[in-house]
Amino acid sequence: MNDFSGRQHCDPATVAANVAIFQSIIPHGTAMPAPANLGVARNFQRAENFVFQELQSEAAIFLEDDLVLGPYYLKTLAKLIGLALGDDRIGYVAA
Repeated sequence: MNDFSGRQHCDPATVAANVAIFQSIIPHGTAMPAPANLGVARNFQRAENFVFQELQSEAAIFLEDDLVLGPYYLKTLAKLIGLALGDDRIGYVAA
């Protein structure tokens, strides 16, 4: 449900099915369906708070729902993250 319009555009069963697919493909990942349509910025803030504040992780990879991964995308990100973790001047990487 969108807090601003009061409308719902996605069937909760579709959300549940998507979460199940995600967990079957990435069993060590964390699916965090939002209780309402938060929008991109608030969803990223929620994810960043979870990863960096609650989990105290040094790094994370955030993927938008419409991102089509290239064959070397995750490998490239992993190399960039490794570089960043070794250099205090780097706080963010993207590919």
